[in-house]
Amino acid sequence: MGKNVSARTEPNPGCRRLMQQIALQKPGHSANEREELMLDTATSNSIIEFHPSYKPLNDEFSSASTHALMSATRRELAENGWRGFDLRNVMNNTKSNVTMLDQKWESLAELAVESVLDIVEHPSVELHLPLVEQLSRLIDPFADMARASTGVNLLRGLLLAAGDDQTAGIMFRDHLNRNFRRPLKQILSEGAARKEVRHTYDVDLAMDILFGTLWHRVLIMRGPLSETTITRAVTATMDHLRA
Repeated sequence: MGKNVSARTEPNPGCRRLMQQIALQKPGHSANEREELMLDTATSNSIIEFHPSYKPLNDEFSSASTHALMSATRRELAENGWRGFDLRNVMNNTKSNVTMLDQKWESLAELAVESVLDIVEHPSVELHLPLVEQLSRLIDPFADMARASTGVNLLRGLLLAAGDDQTAGIMFRDHLNRNFRRPLKQILSEGAARKEVRHTYDVDLAMDILFGTLWHRVLIMRGPLSETTITRAVTATMDHLRA
């Protein structure tokens, strides 16, 4: 038998949180009503209910619906940023509903992070290339986005949303670890074996040096990234690895 969705009379915690976030964005609430909603939301997001892993995307809904929703989310982030993010604009531009959102994400931050990561390309690393070229290719997916103002806005929204929500942060860090840190570890291991870098290298510090300039440019300088800036980041990483 199929799933009896009509039997569900109470929204689950994730859906309730999304509805509360929508309600907080609607005009017409008094200060007391907004305060009660915020307190209720804070309670439902307490550490007791935190789960150290995020929900995978649910396949119940069509791929087209999912892509339309994430596309609308990216458009909202590009236009208004994470701090000015308005879920109503996303809902108005798609046929999605709160129930669909709840089946896939437990918070707006997770929706924002997933939507941006969806268009970040995986780095193309080839170990036979010179070390400088490998490091450049590793940072290229984020650097390419950061060279345009729209991409900068999306990356800034990604970083802020990941910093605001614990589970969204885990999602972002997991993506970085799988698609960027692990390849970097392999690159450095091969480089050390060829005596191109010192054997006492620190993967995490190399990651900070290579990507730190990019994050600083996106968050603090709030402007597109130049090719020169990326070259300097790669050079600084090489200097550290050979010191």
